Amino acid sequence: MGALHKLTHFVQTSKEHIPEIIPSLFVLIKASTSSFKESNFNVAKAILLFFFTLFSDVYETMTRTPDSYLVAPAIKLAVEKISDRKLAEASISCLNSLCVVKDPQKVIALSIKYIAEIKSSPAHEALLSWFNSFCVNFGANILSDSIQDILGWIQGEIENNNIKVKKAALNALGELYSQLGPALEAFVKSKNPSAGALSSIQRVFAESKHDPSTGSVTRTMRCITLSAEETSSSSSKGLVSLSVPASDLTSLLKKDCLSRMATTDGKNSWKMRKDAMEEVAQQAEKCCGLLATDAKAYVTLKEIMIALRCRMNDSQSNLKPLAATTMASILSRVDDSSQAKFAKIVFPSLCNAAMNDMKKTMRDASVSALKAGTQQSEQNGGKVNSMAVDALIVSLQSELSDAAIKSSGLPDVLTFLIGLVESIHQVDTSPIISNHVILSKIIIHSILSSKGK
Repeated sequence: MGALHKLTHFVQTSKEHIPEIIPSLFVLIKASTSSFKESNFNVAKAILLFFFTLFSDVYETMTRTPDSYLVAPAIKLAVEKISDRKLAEASISCLNSLCVVKDPQKVIALSIKYIAEIKSSPAHEALLSWFNSFCVNFGANILSDSIQDILGWIQGEIENNNIKVKKAALNALGELYSQLGPALEAFVKSKNPSAGALSSIQRVFAESKHDPSTGSVTRTMRCITLSAEETSSSSSKGLVSLSVPASDLTSLLKKDCLSRMATTDGKNSWKMRKDAMEEVAQQAEKCCGLLATDAKAYVTLKEIMIALRCRMNDSQSNLKPLAATTMASILSRVDDSSQAKFAKIVFPSLCNAAMNDMKKTMRDASVSALKAGTQQSEQNGGKVNSMAVDALIVSLQSELSDAAIKSSGLPDVLTFLIGLVESIHQVDTSPIISNHVILSKIIIHSILSSKGK
């Protein structure tokens, strides 16, 4: 142990001479410590301190990545000792210093590999806790290509029977969600976790608020051997690698769904229409990512939206709000372009109902559908979709009759529209609303109404 301390001191004080003799030092220490498998805690701590000094004082100074023959043994020892109360600090320091000079994704990948060989629950808990702090210190955006494997590891640990391990895994997932947001949620749910795990996961997502600004936060630690270009690439690829395949909603519906939604034969036909709409909404809710809108899927979705538009005037008044909320389920789960196209189909009816319907439940449901139809899906960022806003402006103008001007629902619609315009200009000061002339007409027309004031 004394010899190890002397070697470590030599590394600290003779940095300029060290690079040439590192291989020899490594071979010497490996041979003298049974390939770094010393059971004596003082010797193990001395080895970890040697690795830490090598990475932080030599490689960090040189801005150079250590060779693999150094990396693997250091990670293995740190992971094996990370749950030891007397060695935890040294293990964590070793891993952190290595992430500064080595691509963190490779460090974490090896850590996951080695922890799988350890049965001790405290070791699993401790590594998950370190990973949580890693995300805080380095930022989760640096994890691009490896994020799926990391999530697989965390989800596996959430299924662990040990309560402490499960809690540490959920904490790590919560930190990732706060930085990566809805894309991570969709990906995790697409992996079909068990019912018990899903309940815990959903609770974590509900409690962990996603902050989009975390991507630009300056972190306390960073990998200095990754170029600025590589770091930027990792940040942009992070969410792409979490993309979930689009779900074909039409393949999940019964073949007679559309015909049932349109049927008016028999006194109980309203129940068939209700069941059909509920089927669409329920299947849409189950889809983790976006709904498919390729050629065939788009045609069927368009037919569904047209059928739902007809149900906005259903003879059974209690089905009308259901039609609006079902529209919202689809509008909130399609890409921006398809959302704008569907908006042109249903927004006129929604605007009319939002202003003129006698029942407040229907007016509220219509406004909610308009909101869903003008915001990007959460997977795409959840911002305002300017193309859909243009469709809303045109639709509103077409439905702004003399009766609508006097309607009790007009103030809520105008308040919603103003909020949309403000949201757009908060993120982009350029005039991206192409229908600003029509918007001006709506405003002037509304001023003439006591309701609009």
